Amino acid sequence: MKITLDELKQKISETNGILKYEKDIELESIPWKDVGEKIISFYVGGNLYVRGNLYVGGYLDVGGDLYVRGNLYVRGYLDVGGYLDVGGDLYVRGNLYVGGYLNVRGNLNVRGNLNVRGDLYWSHASMPKAKEIKCKRVLPPAWQREYWGDRLGIDTSSPKCYDQIIDEIKPHLDEWLKLDKWTPTERWMLESLK
Repeated sequence: MKITLDELKQKISETNGILKYEKDIELESIPWKDVGEKIISFYVGGNLYVRGNLYVGGYLDVGGDLYVRGNLYVRGYLDVGGYLDVGGDLYVRGNLYVGGYLNVRGNLNVRGNLNVRGDLYWSHASMPKAKEIKCKRVLPPAWQREYWGDRLGIDTSSPKCYDQIIDEIKPHLDEWLKLDKWTPTERWMLESLK
């Protein structure tokens, strides 16, 4: 269901900032001033699609997948039952829980704990900021395959999937981790494959 900014403002006013939708929701960009700052809690039982930025003054709970093309700022905790895909920066003051995969193209800053049941796709030279990070594996996004293939000295090109590449890496992992050529982030990513 598509919801306009005016419809969302009206709902915020009627519910004192407590939003609850049981089905999939599609929104345009939600600004902080006069909208996001007034959202105390935002629950979506299905998937949430945001074409721009999303700012939430309280907590955000999405039962399905959450796709945000721009930046995502949540002052409380963020709980996503499925995948979380953010085109810009992700900033969460509380804890971040993700039931599926996490992919953030911008900066990731979590003041609480970062818990991802699936894989964390990480493309940055620096480590994500969070008190504690728990995830299945830390993998590079597909566009970094060539870089990692060069660093590891193996073929990482398509149509190989990540599981095939990881099966090729694992027999060499302990040996490779002894090398001093890895940046702290590269070492962290490789250690996640153990």
